[in-house]
Amino acid sequence: SEDNAEAKDSCKVTVTQPVTGITLNHSSCELNSIGESVVLEANVLPEDASNKNVKWSSSNESVCVVSRGVVVAVGEGTSVIIANTEDGGYIATCTITVKMQSGIYDIGQDGASFYQIFDDSGMRRTKFQPGVNIIRFSDGTTKKVLVK
Repeated sequence: SEDNAEAKDSCKVTVTQPVTGITLNHSSCELNSIGESVVLEANVLPEDASNKNVKWSSSNESVCVVSRGVVVAVGEGTSVIIANTEDGGYIATCTITVKMQSGIYDIGQDGASFYQIFDDSGMRRTKFQPGVNIIRFSDGTTKKVLVK
């Protein structure tokens, strides 16, 4: 202040870089059996965006489920996986087509384990069973899947 040299004030300014878009590493993909998976990687634009958080969803959870970009086939058909940016609401999609061979297959895939399967009573299973199955992903999220 000109009147009082000891009077001072300050203001902290934070500059954020808004999101301008999102892309995925696949626009479509075909899976051939229950338990088969694909990893979708989201690229939030610009590279220096302040908030790169992405919410994942499946248009048809009876065909495939998704958690943190890991898509798992749970039934035959088509589903659209949607990656939605938290900042700006930008979306990118990947169409997943599941063309199953007959039968239900073991969920183990070359020793990789992104998830575990449980029946509706909580018993751990190595394969999908007819009825309600619960998939528990390594990040702790769960999805219910009905196998006919």
